Amino acid sequence: MKRETSNIVITGFSGTGKSLVAREIAGQLGWDFIDIDNEIVNLAKKPIAEIFSSDGEGKFRKLEREAIKRASRHSHRVIATGGGAIVDPQNRAKLARNGFLVCLEARPETIYHRLFQEWSHGSEIRPLLEGDNPLDLIMMMLIW
Repeated sequence: MKRETSNIVITGFSGTGKSLVAREIAGQLGWDFIDIDNEIVNLAKKPIAEIFSSDGEGKFRKLEREAIKRASRHSHRVIATGGGAIVDPQNRAKLARNGFLVCLEARPETIYHRLFQEWSHGSEIRPLLEGDNPLDLIMMMLIW
């Protein structure tokens, strides 16, 4: 029996290019592009860093599950997840139910340089990468 796939889900660590790749694929296919991090910001009505600092990671993950649930209800979408979204079994199951999952990878140094460029241009630092040595944190998280 052939399984029909109605969405494409782009996953991977922060800085691997999920949103860029997903947007490009959506454009080529003529499908909708959904960025889960943007959906979370819209649900919370505040930036991700503020969700983490004022409400905690638990609240962020709850919002993330809700955004994924909403995005997964539809078809002909290219969905870019947040870096840790796929680790949650509920999220993974919802996304895989009617989506083809693709995981992007990059070397830790590449991720660090991409994120550092974003930070130097005013983007918020990813809350889980705040600290004295983000490159070390990236390498530790990629090993898990």
